[in-house]
Amino acid sequence: MILAACAAPATPAAVEAIAATAVPAATAAPAATAVPVPTAVPTEVPLVGQVIESYGKDNYATVAEWEQASGRTLTLTESPYMAELVAAGKIPPLKDRLPEQVNVFLPHTEEKKVGGYGGSALYMSSVGGLYGGTNEFTGGFVMEHTYTQGLHPNIYLSYEPEKGGQVWVMKLRKGLKWSDGVPFTTEDVQFWYEDIVLNPELSPNLMDQMRAPSGKPVGVEIVDEYTFKFVFEGPFVIDEHVHMLGLDPCWHPKHFLKQFHPNYVDKATLDKMVADAKMESWMQLFTDRMENDGYTGTGMKGGPTLAPWVAIQGAPEKIYIYKPNPFYHAVDAVGQQLPYSDLIVEKAEDPEVAKLKTVEAELDFAMFGLDMFPIAKAKENEGKIKVARWGHSATNGGLFEFNLTTTDPVLRPLFRDKNFRFGVSYAMDRKTVIKLNWFDVLTPQQSAWSKLSPFYDEKLMNMAIEFDPAKAASFLDAAGLDKKDKDGWRLRSDGKRLELFAMTREGAHEKDLGIYIDNFKAVGLNMAAKVMDWAAIQTARTANELTLVYDAYNWGTNEGSYYQAESIGVPYGRGFWCFLWNEWFTSGGKKGEEPIPEILEVIEAYNAFNSTIVPEERKAAMKIITTIAAENLWTIGSFNHPGYAVVYSAKLQNVPTAPVAWRRGEFGRPQVWYKEA
Repeated sequence: MILAACAAPATPAAVEAIAATAVPAATAAPAATAVPVPTAVPTEVPLVGQVIESYGKDNYATVAEWEQASGRTLTLTESPYMAELVAAGKIPPLKDRLPEQVNVFLPHTEEKKVGGYGGSALYMSSVGGLYGGTNEFTGGFVMEHTYTQGLHPNIYLSYEPEKGGQVWVMKLRKGLKWSDGVPFTTEDVQFWYEDIVLNPELSPNLMDQMRAPSGKPVGVEIVDEYTFKFVFEGPFVIDEHVHMLGLDPCWHPKHFLKQFHPNYVDKATLDKMVADAKMESWMQLFTDRMENDGYTGTGMKGGPTLAPWVAIQGAPEKIYIYKPNPFYHAVDAVGQQLPYSDLIVEKAEDPEVAKLKTVEAELDFAMFGLDMFPIAKAKENEGKIKVARWGHSATNGGLFEFNLTTTDPVLRPLFRDKNFRFGVSYAMDRKTVIKLNWFDVLTPQQSAWSKLSPFYDEKLMNMAIEFDPAKAASFLDAAGLDKKDKDGWRLRSDGKRLELFAMTREGAHEKDLGIYIDNFKAVGLNMAAKVMDWAAIQTARTANELTLVYDAYNWGTNEGSYYQAESIGVPYGRGFWCFLWNEWFTSGGKKGEEPIPEILEVIEAYNAFNSTIVPEERKAAMKIITTIAAENLWTIGSFNHPGYAVVYSAKLQNVPTAPVAWRRGEFGRPQVWYKEA
């Protein structure tokens, strides 16, 4: 994604003019589109550039909470853009647009500055569509930089557990409104639950995170207009299951979506809408409107949103245009309603062209793959741009997963022998891979909880990551691979040459895998690899026909415990290393194959982990899992995930630079970015 932010304020008329300029006629080429760029922060904006003390956090649920922490009394103000709309009678005054309790959002940077209202912003994307994970702006909760750390109220005013976490009480912000001015209440929550979640045609398969550990789905009880409850049959840890908000009521405005639902529209009317939209069913129509309104949070099909910006134009066009949401519920540290920028335009752009424009500071913000990092770093000393690395929510940048439940009678006992897995790990020259392919900026590690996590286990993180061919050979000998053929390849227990076949997918670090294959050759392991599409790999997985997958990364700490746990011993989720144990565990023993004793011990600890919301009890249970993982290396990791290269104008302020997963945490909070004159 690329952002170019202008610094001067925009009037509504200017926004419309810029939008008209940014949207070409049907025959115009998108590449020729230009956006006028004002150049200076207005001097009348108070305190622009002032550094702010955060008092320990970047998110305050209410103005009163911020005032108590800071000793500052806020007067809420709005942008010139909004003031002109108020004067013209197009929107209500600020006091009638904001909820009774307003969020205060500070930048996610170490040095936090008060910003000024600015005109246009330009995003470019190789694929088009959306200015950066806006569903992350519109959840009931928002994470500072990951899905399991820094959880704080956003759309919700508060969340409190009852009955040991079996029930969670959610309070909405009284007076909060959708971008069209319609109140957001528990009527929207009830619509989401009863008409979407419980509708078998729309939601045939509930997300796993929508269930208690036993598998029973969440219940929803409406208490009053601004209070509802999530109800589970057992404890449910919100912090570790935030992905349950993938079906978030905050994304689904009833007053907009009900016009596409058969519970609210007669069949003839709905059938006509389906036909007019050239679709095949009401479910397709509803899902289209729901996904392009609720999930993206931008109203790209004309619907309202709770996000900082609202779409003027969206899909299926190649250029997307957004203006600020007059009813956005958050202010900055001095009371200015967010967001700062008055217009966002996003369009498809060739990535290589975008790189050239970004390093020359023609664009103000860009996020690329790590291959851009050294290129941009070489230009940084010219003073026009800055370069940083953002992390990814996965914790590992390459994972060998041997199928411990393969039906091959020779490979099964070999793969289950931890001597074999340790031998493979010691044979991997991770540092050379990092130096040659990742610009020497990554760190060798096993698949493990990140250092940010309360479940971090240093021993597991660093187990057997040294490159030691002699030690690798010793472990492989101990695994029964002590005999070799005339060409030096190790022999299986049946006397045949051991030939390993790794499936991987395109873009899954094939260059890394090539180096590892050479490492294995040096210790007598014969391995070949084949790039396959994801669907084919999944088909082989569910048929239990694969023996080895080299996965580009495993989802981890920042996605919730159930994702991370599958790579450190819990037979669950998307892993490839124990499909039959996975089936046994997830079916309650009705399918698959009962695991070995060590895995049963892991499952017992994982069930204990999920049975309580008490932090120390959860840490104790997870420690059992990580200790067993360190002793066994169920999967074999390479290094931390490469993440992204972030390149931005030296004038753009409040952009986070810490190498954590800002892409999974409000996209770095661009509501508070601004450009200095």
